[in-house]
Amino acid sequence: MSRVTTPTPHSSLHFDPVDEAACRVWHESLAPLFSVEPNADEPVTADFQAFHLGEVMLLRLRSGGRFTLHGRRADQEPSPLLCQLVQAGAVSGCNGEAHFALQRGDIAFSDLAQPLQLDLDATEALLLLIPRDGLFGLPGEEDSLAGRVVAAERGTAQVLASQLRACWAALECAGQVEAAEMGAMLLGAVAGYLRRVDDTTNDEGSSCGSTEQARLEAICHYIERHLADNDLDADHLCARFHCSRATLFRLFAPLGGVATHIRKARLRRCYHDLATPRPGGERIIDVALRWGFSNSSHFSRLFRQTFGITPLEAMARAHRPEGAPTGDAAQSGEEGALPAVHGWLKMI
Repeated sequence: MSRVTTPTPHSSLHFDPVDEAACRVWHESLAPLFSVEPNADEPVTADFQAFHLGEVMLLRLRSGGRFTLHGRRADQEPSPLLCQLVQAGAVSGCNGEAHFALQRGDIAFSDLAQPLQLDLDATEALLLLIPRDGLFGLPGEEDSLAGRVVAAERGTAQVLASQLRACWAALECAGQVEAAEMGAMLLGAVAGYLRRVDDTTNDEGSSCGSTEQARLEAICHYIERHLADNDLDADHLCARFHCSRATLFRLFAPLGGVATHIRKARLRRCYHDLATPRPGGERIIDVALRWGFSNSSHFSRLFRQTFGITPLEAMARAHRPEGAPTGDAAQSGEEGALPAVHGWLKMI
């Protein structure tokens, strides 16, 4: 008997300057992270495909012509991190004070907490978006990630590139659970590269730092696996990992605190479940209770504060056919009429 799997959450966008409705959907869908500036002197087309892989998002951008992406989350929290692999064409730009020019096979890291500008010219690129708390040990100063480039001829670039390409190729036939596992593998690969860079450039005290980072990473992974447990709190984690409350709070201070980290992770699970089509459907309160929120009004308030939409609006996306809307929905620009990628960009 064949096993039934839930498809990987997928969303797509198409930019065509002749189609005003499609242009509006394109701009509004990307607005949580990017503003788009097409080159006025030549025709521009672009396609954007996105897969939701649990903790991360993997996107493919294909553009015909030149246009510019501007990051929109600078000086706002939380701001995700971006890993981009150029597959064709050229990309130039700046992130913070760093300027870069990328060719085929190059990989660049960007910090969306810093001002970002990407100039694309007939480009195909894979973009990996990582939530800020997805990397537990950022190297040194966080702004050292801004504009970091790994040249195509380096072995580390080739390994990361092969993993990104292989993951993208496998997603069409992967189920939701397997896709989340692939997302975790990509996150681990990026974290491993950044950790290695940190260790080779900051030898002094690296042993102590690596030990604490490993402990934090283990606790965060444990949290992700036990978000549905009612007793998941600071006392439970202290007992499980044999550490004091002071140690636990110090470890999680860069992530906003342990309670905040757990709450954000649970809210992300709620958003994912509400925005993912499921046979038979389920009530909002059922999703909230599954992930530890027993008060529906408190849950709705936290959800809206985090994602800018209500749980009901997130659930509406699960029942709308994928792709750009048409007719009145497209013309009105209503929240529920936008493709799922709009909500995912808010969530990350």
